[in-house]
Amino acid sequence: MFKIRKHRNGKISIKERYGRPAVYLDNWALNDIALENHYRNRFIKAMRRRNGTLRVSVQNIDELNKQGDWGQITSILKMIDSVDSGFLNVNVTEVIEREDKIIKNPFIKHNDPSGDVDLIKSRLQSRSLPLDPNISEIISIAILGTPVKRYKDVAFADLQKRKLDLGRSAQKIAKRAKERFHKAKQGGKKYDAATRELNSMAYDFIIINETMGMSKSSEWYDLNHVIVPVAYCDIVLVDKKWKAFVKQTGFEFPDIAMIFDKKSLDEFFVQLETNSFSQVNKPWKNKIK
Repeated sequence: MFKIRKHRNGKISIKERYGRPAVYLDNWALNDIALENHYRNRFIKAMRRRNGTLRVSVQNIDELNKQGDWGQITSILKMIDSVDSGFLNVNVTEVIEREDKIIKNPFIKHNDPSGDVDLIKSRLQSRSLPLDPNISEIISIAILGTPVKRYKDVAFADLQKRKLDLGRSAQKIAKRAKERFHKAKQGGKKYDAATRELNSMAYDFIIINETMGMSKSSEWYDLNHVIVPVAYCDIVLVDKKWKAFVKQTGFEFPDIAMIFDKKSLDEFFVQLETNSFSQVNKPWKNKIK
């Protein structure tokens, strides 16, 4: 949930509050749940009863934009509005930069490093919206208005592909990647949120697993559904290969989110409905060590 206040000087301030559990859904999960009556009703019922928050990212919006079927998009937006919802910044570089500010100035009040109030501000300023718009209104403007560009840079994916090819072909680089991965696995998370460790280990994991296909740009963008959501949410639905990655890191709930994929969708619902999530510390509520 977010509260928007417009000041006399015309500036807008936004405050967000997240309920428990904080949930993140990859786009396949948004579709599977929102477009199937039983799953949708079960999800809405559980989220309302638990006062949970569904966190939506620019990556979700980008993929909805590509989806093109407005009947499906409308059903997904309706589900998002049926529960408490807010935005999640999946740009891992920006999130780590915000964490660094908390590390340097731990006694100053900071917002959640994973929040994405900039997305809300930009949409409010670009259109005449009320100060209490639904999440769906902001998402619709993002889809119908200027295309989302924050993760569409093909050059980024090409660069990652070249780095991956080099890493897999050079024995020294591959060896170091394996050593870094196991060192991080043994050392555990250094900060309250495991953002850095997961980010570093993801790239090393891809280098080590030579049969893991990462030739398409979309496969690199899929990483946006993993690092920050797993570090900052309580329960997450991702693709099978990224669930396997998280399992290999050695990090487990409650240090990171509970992770589920399509095959474990039923278990996701069981945990959503029954787990108290009380043992999870919100990273943005605590000082980063």
